[in-house]
Amino acid sequence: MPKEKRNSYSVTFKLDVIKYTKTTNNIKAARQYNINHMMVLRIAVLPTTVKFKMQSLLATDFIQHYSNAFETFKPFIT
Repeated sequence: MPKEKRNSYSVTFKLDVIKYTKTTNNIKAARQYNINHMMVLRIAVLPTTVKFKMQSLLATDFIQHYSNAFETFKPFIT
């Protein structure tokens, strides 16, 4: 069985997919842009999840190293 050719998508294509996904859902976006629904997940959902996870990890690291400064920066961490 031959391997499928890998595709790379432009930034504008990804932004269009993200905008469409926000108004509908992953399956409809996949049908609209003729891509696999898991690719929609990778383009639209995972980067946001990773961003929030990194923020929480950085906040935890910040609190551990600068615990006495936490109250000063609390509005920016949450």
